[in-house]
Amino acid sequence: MSTEHLKTVEIGEDLGQVEYRITGEDVDRFLDSMGGYEFGGKALGPEDCVPPIMIGNDYLKVYKPRHSTVGALHARLEMEALGCIRRGQQVITRGKIIDKYTKRGKTSVVIGTFTSDQDGNPLVNFVVTLTYIF
Repeated sequence: MSTEHLKTVEIGEDLGQVEYRITGEDVDRFLDSMGGYEFGGKALGPEDCVPPIMIGNDYLKVYKPRHSTVGALHARLEMEALGCIRRGQQVITRGKIIDKYTKRGKTSVVIGTFTSDQDGNPLVNFVVTLTYIF
C-alpha cells in the first residue's frame, strides 16, 4: 500500500457539507446497537434528545468522497455537544481538515465536523484523528 494519496490532503481544506434528516429508524437502529438507552431510569422517548455520538461518523460522509480511508485507523475522537438532536430533525454537517502530521512514520489526518440544525443553531462538533497504518 502507498501513502501517495495523502499528498492531496491539505490543512484547512474545506470538505463541503452534507444535509440529511435524523429518521426514527436511524435512532432506533443506533439505540438497538447500544443495547438500549435510558437516562435517569427512563427510556428515550420520541421527543427526547438523542445521544450526539449517534452522528459521530459523519466525518466519513464529507471525507470519503475526496480522500481514501484505506489503511486508516480511527485513532481518536473528541466531541463537544452544543444542542439537542431529535428524531425528524434536519441537520447539516460541514467538514474541514484541521491538521496533518507524521509521527513514528505514520501519517495522521485530523478532521473537524460541525453539525447544526437547519436554522444554523450548533448541535455538535467532532474532531476525529485518522492514522494511516501502512
